[in-house]
Amino acid sequence: MKQYLKYIILSIIFIGVLSPPITCIASEREQEQVKIFQYQNLPDSKDEVTSMLHQKGFIAIQNVIGFKEARDKFFEQQKLFVALPDEVKERCVSQNFCGWAYGKECFEGIQDKSKGSYYANISDPVDKNPWPESLPEFRIAYINLATLIFNTAKEVLSLVGIGKNSELELEQLSATGRMLYYGIPERDDGNNRFWCGEHLDHGLFTGLCPAIYRQGDQIVDEPAEAGLYIKGRKISVPSDVLMFQVGETAELLSNGEITATEHYVKKPLNGAYERFAFALFCAPPNSLYLNPSNKSVIEKYQARLSGGGMTFEQWNAKAFERYYITK
Repeated sequence: MKQYLKYIILSIIFIGVLSPPITCIASEREQEQVKIFQYQNLPDSKDEVTSMLHQKGFIAIQNVIGFKEARDKFFEQQKLFVALPDEVKERCVSQNFCGWAYGKECFEGIQDKSKGSYYANISDPVDKNPWPESLPEFRIAYINLATLIFNTAKEVLSLVGIGKNSELELEQLSATGRMLYYGIPERDDGNNRFWCGEHLDHGLFTGLCPAIYRQGDQIVDEPAEAGLYIKGRKISVPSDVLMFQVGETAELLSNGEITATEHYVKKPLNGAYERFAFALFCAPPNSLYLNPSNKSVIEKYQARLSGGGMTFEQWNAKAFERYYITK
């Protein structure tokens, strides 16, 4: 049980920000036939859930109580927020890495001008997040969805042993929501196939909602070639399925017993699509020290570990410096 404690833990305060890019996209293969666990049967599926996280790097859970309704309500509010005038959205920009950020992310040195994020810390006792005053239901829907995912994440972690016989207790975890909006690119030279290039989340464990696609005011089916890919396979699940995947911090804490999940998001080949998504990242305390002893893990992360260990707060800051434009 102790082997399971260190590794699956969960992604920011920026947590789901990108880790250093993987230099080569894995060969794309057929769509993954996803094993879906039923929420009500999770207590009897401990071994299989743990095995899936080790082998596939993610799990999919259906019929989480209230999830489908919370997801649908949030996506309605997300659309309304994105449609607000720019000057209104700009009032939701914060200096403490919460709130709205549009065109502030870069990947492999290239600024992504059509990608927006709305971060919110949802486990702080006092809500210090900036919210749009003209759209109060947005805040309610956001917090409801994020809280539901966070609670489910802790159930999963408890199931596989996290928080038991461990120096990291579940009540120590914090969580940050991230609304993701992939807009229609202003200009595309046809060579960039990705809304989000292949990467590893730098945190612990990430909760993912199935995305929706829009053309104008219409919700449309996901284009055949577009969407989330994990380890080179396209992942499509029903709208009432909640997914979780493994981050780099879990790999460091487990000393390589479990590995972070490579994933990326592809654009459609044709058509003016927008993609609406939501992720929830759970974090350990900032003071948690990351100091793996496994040689292969050290070699994999040596560029960022700087020849030794570091706190999660330092690890988190390195991701921020690498991937966000602050001016």
